[in-house]
Amino acid sequence: MASISLLEASLSLFCFLIIFCYFLNKKHSGYLVNKRSPWNWPVLGMLPALVLWSRRIDVLIRVLEKSNLTFLFKGPWFARMDALITVDPANIHHILSSNFSNYIKGPEFKEMVILSRQGFQNLSMSVTTSKIKDVLLPIFSRFSEEGTVVDLQDVFRRFMFDISLLLVSGSDPQSLSIEMPEVELAEAFEDAGEAIVSRLIIPRFLWKLQNRLGLGKEKKLIEAGATFDRVCAKYIAAKREEIRSQGIHHHDHVHSDGESHEDFLTYYIKLDTSKYELLDPSDDKFLRDTILAIIMAIRDTTSSALTWFFWLLSKNPHVEAKIRQEINTNLPKPASSQWSAIDRREFLNKLVYLHGALYETMRLYPPLPFQRKTSIESDVLPSGHIVDANSNIIFLIIALGRMRSVWGEDALEFKPARWISETGELRHEPSSKFLVFNTGPRTCSGKHLAMTSMKTIVAEILQHYDIKLVEGHKIKPKAHLNLLMKHGLRKHSGYIKKTLCYPWNWPVLGMLPTIILWYKRIDVLIWVLEKSNLTFLFKGPWLTRMDLLFTVDPANIQHILSSNFTNYIKGTEMKEIFDVYGDAIFTADGELWRNIRMSSMVMFNHQGFQNFSMSITTSKLKDVLVPLFNHYSEEGTVVDLQDVFGRFMLDTTLVAITGSDPQSLSIEMPEVEFAKALENAGDSVVYRHVIPRFLWKLQNRMGLGQEKKRIEAGATFDRICAKYIFAKREEIRSQGIHHDHDHSDGEDSIVSLIVAMRDTTSTALTWFFALLLENPNVETKIRHEINTNLPKTATSQESPWSAIDHKEFLNTLVYLHAALYEAMRLYPPIPLERKTSVNSDVLPSGHKIDANSTIIYPIYALGRMRSVWGEDALEFKPERWISETGGLRHEPSSKFLVFNSGPRSCSGKHLAMTAMKIIVVEILQNFDIKLVKGHTIEPKPPSISLFCFLIFYYFLINKHYGNLLIKKYLQSCPWNWPVLGMLPAVLMRFNRIDDAIYIIEKTNLTFLFKGPWFSRMDALITVDPANIHHILTSNFSNYVKGPEFKEIFDVYGDAIFNTDGELWKNLRMSFQVILHQQGFQNLSLSVTTSKLKDVLLPLFSHYSEEGTVVDLQDVFRRFMFDISLISITGSDPQSLSIEMPEVEFAKAFDNAGEAILFRHVIPKFLWKFQRWMGLGQEKMLLEAGATFDRICAKYIDAKREEIRSQGIDHDHDHSNGESEDVLTSYIKLDTSKYELLDPSNDKFIGETLLSFIFAGRDTTATAITWFFGLLTKNPNVEAKIRQEIITNLPEASQERSWSASDHKEYLNKLVYLHASLYEAMRLYPPIPFERKSPIKSDVLPSGHKIDANSNIIIPIYALGRMRSVWGEDAWEFKPERWISETGGLRHEPSSKFLAFNSGPRTCPGKHLAMVTMKTVVVEILQNYDINLVKGYKIEPKPRLALQMNHGLRVTLKNLWLLTHQENSTKLPLELADSWMFPGLLVRTHSRVHSLLEMIRSVCLSNYDLSLRDGEDESYMGRRRMFKPERWVSDTGELRLEPSHKFFSFNAGPRTCLVMTHLKIILVEILQYYDIEVVKGHKIEPLPGLTLHMKHGR
Repeated sequence: MASISLLEASLSLFCFLIIFCYFLNKKHSGYLVNKRSPWNWPVLGMLPALVLWSRRIDVLIRVLEKSNLTFLFKGPWFARMDALITVDPANIHHILSSNFSNYIKGPEFKEMVILSRQGFQNLSMSVTTSKIKDVLLPIFSRFSEEGTVVDLQDVFRRFMFDISLLLVSGSDPQSLSIEMPEVELAEAFEDAGEAIVSRLIIPRFLWKLQNRLGLGKEKKLIEAGATFDRVCAKYIAAKREEIRSQGIHHHDHVHSDGESHEDFLTYYIKLDTSKYELLDPSDDKFLRDTILAIIMAIRDTTSSALTWFFWLLSKNPHVEAKIRQEINTNLPKPASSQWSAIDRREFLNKLVYLHGALYETMRLYPPLPFQRKTSIESDVLPSGHIVDANSNIIFLIIALGRMRSVWGEDALEFKPARWISETGELRHEPSSKFLVFNTGPRTCSGKHLAMTSMKTIVAEILQHYDIKLVEGHKIKPKAHLNLLMKHGLRKHSGYIKKTLCYPWNWPVLGMLPTIILWYKRIDVLIWVLEKSNLTFLFKGPWLTRMDLLFTVDPANIQHILSSNFTNYIKGTEMKEIFDVYGDAIFTADGELWRNIRMSSMVMFNHQGFQNFSMSITTSKLKDVLVPLFNHYSEEGTVVDLQDVFGRFMLDTTLVAITGSDPQSLSIEMPEVEFAKALENAGDSVVYRHVIPRFLWKLQNRMGLGQEKKRIEAGATFDRICAKYIFAKREEIRSQGIHHDHDHSDGEDSIVSLIVAMRDTTSTALTWFFALLLENPNVETKIRHEINTNLPKTATSQESPWSAIDHKEFLNTLVYLHAALYEAMRLYPPIPLERKTSVNSDVLPSGHKIDANSTIIYPIYALGRMRSVWGEDALEFKPERWISETGGLRHEPSSKFLVFNSGPRSCSGKHLAMTAMKIIVVEILQNFDIKLVKGHTIEPKPPSISLFCFLIFYYFLINKHYGNLLIKKYLQSCPWNWPVLGMLPAVLMRFNRIDDAIYIIEKTNLTFLFKGPWFSRMDALITVDPANIHHILTSNFSNYVKGPEFKEIFDVYGDAIFNTDGELWKNLRMSFQVILHQQGFQNLSLSVTTSKLKDVLLPLFSHYSEEGTVVDLQDVFRRFMFDISLISITGSDPQSLSIEMPEVEFAKAFDNAGEAILFRHVIPKFLWKFQRWMGLGQEKMLLEAGATFDRICAKYIDAKREEIRSQGIDHDHDHSNGESEDVLTSYIKLDTSKYELLDPSNDKFIGETLLSFIFAGRDTTATAITWFFGLLTKNPNVEAKIRQEIITNLPEASQERSWSASDHKEYLNKLVYLHASLYEAMRLYPPIPFERKSPIKSDVLPSGHKIDANSNIIIPIYALGRMRSVWGEDAWEFKPERWISETGGLRHEPSSKFLAFNSGPRTCPGKHLAMVTMKTVVVEILQNYDINLVKGYKIEPKPRLALQMNHGLRVTLKNLWLLTHQENSTKLPLELADSWMFPGLLVRTHSRVHSLLEMIRSVCLSNYDLSLRDGEDESYMGRRRMFKPERWVSDTGELRLEPSHKFFSFNAGPRTCLVMTHLKIILVEILQYYDIEVVKGHKIEPLPGLTLHMKHGR
């Protein structure tokens, strides 16, 4: 098929190249027009000219006039396309009248007698006036009020289509409405017309071949024929049933009275066959052909004539004025509505000028532009032309109406007056001259009806509306069976045509392009499945493992879900796609699934849970939903029921699952984070189904698009579920019940239950009420059933749910049950299911299934299969579920898959149905629901992204190929593809950064990347320290950021990292001055310690007490954002708090970072185009830039006002160490020192702010995050850092060391901590790459030649992992590498350790950053133990700053708290270190009581002295037993310890004297009492001014 398509395309291209080169070229066109006749080419004949003339009607007219009105067209050789074209009235009269019997169209039924019947004429008039009054005029009024541009051609075609179907079948398709819906039958007429025109102008053998192969226009014609058959069969069957139900027999109905208002179909079904020998009303094909002929005659011709008429009126206002005058003059004076008060015919007959104008329109633009005849025998025409037998004769009616020799010299003018006689009546013209209604025996029998309809419509419109053509709109004819306007009668084109076709299996791409095209056309999928006998094999792109077997065959479904259940599993791929839900029941297999299934069945079938669920539902209905509906009813508010039901089910589900009510359903309709996460997770799962695995994996890795939303949804699930689980465990513990469970299992269970109970039930209810609104008869029956079965004891004040047995009542609602089932059959809550085969198999349909194949059964399509549910499958008929005895009819679950089938059948089916019936009953008893007028209901299609050429590279990371292909490719130099260069490999290596590092090492640390052709993406990638030193230091002046870099980072303007030359030098100098000021350093330290004490530590204490999972990356980014903004602007955004609010400014930085990274990896022209269009990442960048401008302007204005109010002048001297923020310093900048800096320019100040914020927030936060991530993996390093902190803590400090000692001196002693931070930044540098561009060509020390303006990338992340640079242990986290033999910090060249850049661009804030990081680390490690969430994977996320992909999710444990576990209690490590106590104790006698409690608790406890995981022997020194002996000397006396070591009683002059009191109390108690702790009582300290026990006892 592919080769034939290629041949066809090549032939078409060849033909059109010839035609357009020789005939449409302006140099030739004049010559062609002046010729007497077109050229008769060898082989092709005159076909090229015919193709040309389809657009040049003036040329056709000229040729015909030059040929004496008759011209012989010669078609291609052997094509049987020769035809005699004539517009000679004598010839026409001869053919159509005089010698009529010799010129036929072919077999055809006789003329329609019904058109002349008075009853039918009355019906036609009634239908037309009714449609005008009820539909056309209201729509025009709406368009008029809104000022909408209208396509009159589309409007008239829809109007006449509705009328024609009403007249033919009695059924109204309602294609004319505000929504302008696509009507399948109308589309089929369009496609059929185009295909027939195509047959007329191409050789017969060619369209025959296309028909045979199902290609091009012929394919559309085949599909149109199938639509005709199906739709007509539906109308015929319905009409026969209607006639039978009325008890009328065929052939015996009498119409002599003329008053029968019968439609065409009724008439023909009851046709008296005795009068028509060849007509058979029992033959559906005959009736089908009749229907089509009548629809085409009524709809297409009339609408075409009306369209051209109104266009000509717009061009001829004087004609319009005369017609309006005629209408007003002849309109009866007393009638308010002339159509109902007077004889319509009498009125319309008076409109002679209107009649003449309509005739004149059809003369120039005849609805049928040509006629075709075939001669039976040879003949000689009046013009003398000899006609052979079986010759083709064509009448060009459109040319006939423009012949000067026929109509006079003014033939091309629009002159209705030519149809008016001298007496004022209509002038008669021979039908052989005016062929619009044909002539001779075939004269149109509906001519009178058509004219009546048109005059009625025109009169009504012109009485009410003034119609103007859109300025600039171009009108020209369109080649069609009917003479349509090419672009309609308006400014914009009409709706897009969508056709059904069987998907092609393209080379390489498979059927994927068709799926992308169809993703919103579920009807197409249904059509394909029906055409494929219910099972269809989808072929995906080559090597992508996207081949899928779609089946809706109940036998196959039964086999897969029941008979051979064990062979068809969800599979690892399904679990991977649904990974956001964890080990949910719908993703699990094997024993895990069986265990989850058994537990869920026990729960759902438990009477207590069922009663609980019923109670929650009724309570929510009574207390929330019904009052809310009452409010909406009183206010007349438009309500989104889908949103209401979604919120209602979320609340009831969460109450049932967790006992907690989120109260999402309320008047305010608040946005609920958990619900939003469920929506985003669902969207991402659908997205993963329809795009290749490698692409969503890449997006997941980069945190982009749907995958970004999925990651955020997962984080939301984890956080909120952890909160619920922790609270529930605490509740259970408080009740004395002990269970040991894993948090992650609970989280997965919660999410899966919510998805199962909330989404499915709310979806089913929404569609149910939508269908009720469209089927009021069903609603009436349900209301009647409810009222009939409602117990008599229930009063109007009572809710039946509290007065009767729920189950008994609900079980009587059979019709409601059936209606719910029917709604779910048509709109199943879960539209598709997916399975993977374990072993190969053969389905009952005969399809072979390989092992690991994917099978999809689209439940939505299954419910609409005619072969499964009957011809009425698309109709909403609850009766199909009712048995003859009135009970519920059983249908096999393999046919009705809403609740799944086999062992996986939904265990909550009964609960769901009960809940839905309760809700429906309560609503229908109290409210009447109406659909908003004009609102369209349709399923929401899945979102989708197109992915261009990436599909070709999927095989590189496909699991099928295993390690062999991956290793061979990834650990070799990337391929340089034609056109695309190495870009695919770079995109792929976002997932494989270690392989990229391997390649750089194998290429001697320097590698040339080749980008796509013409994209200027070629780049030299180097991690050679010699090259780096040369670029960043030795030849610094030659290597700049460059204009391309600045363009990529344009959102930051002239930021310091964005500039070069003198501007950069000025900025650098000013940065250094400000950052090195003692005042600013004091301010920075003060802000940091204050934020630590007042915000971060209290927040960590809260998380520790609640047991909350914390994302440290988010915490540190917020922390650094706050202190950066305070230090820079003096304003605190307070982004770090319990609520963790979204801060617009911080969000803008994140979005800008994503977009800038995006610019680095795609061609410039592409992101430039996106920016121009305002799409994707570029849209985010534009919005981020606007946010920067607005917020910076706000800060700058406020600061200028503050400075003015203080009366401080610019150029203020800061030498006195006065603390002031960055913004103040820059506004008061001494401009005499910096020529290019202008503090009066808000743009400059704003860009400077962005530089400082980016440097202060992103880099520091990233470094701290990776540091703690590495600590959780390296407890030995953590132990050494803690020991270093304790060892170097100042000796004599009453308060925290940060306020009582010299910070610098203390922090400078923390060498191992400093080394650990450096080591963390070596492996995970905050800025993962650096980019440079040379001004002049150069040669690097490695020997590589560098052209001017080329790109150089230094991947700092890779540099830190080079074994040839850092040794064989380069990948290990070893702070010791930074410690010299003397114990000091080892120096490494900045060209080797680039975390703070190198050379003149070395970070001026390096010292401040290190002080900040060490301060934060020390404070946290003194107070908290940080543990990574079990099973959590840490990996980098490509960004401008190297963040963690999913954050750093940890739990915190306050080191001051004692933990009690069954028979042993672990003493927190630092609790034994006396230096930690002073911050919590005061020097009063209450200390005695506190110490007494502590001593007794310690005496009665046994401490676990075993090593913890990851501890070494040296760590034991920090964990001491309760050993009074340590205080007794060898001589038996009290051993003296320095007070600065044992600080419980303070030290120095403030030493506390309370030991005497303490000993007296202890002696007295221990002499008389034996004290035991209550069994099970948990002892733990309560941090406060005094260290009390938390629970006493």
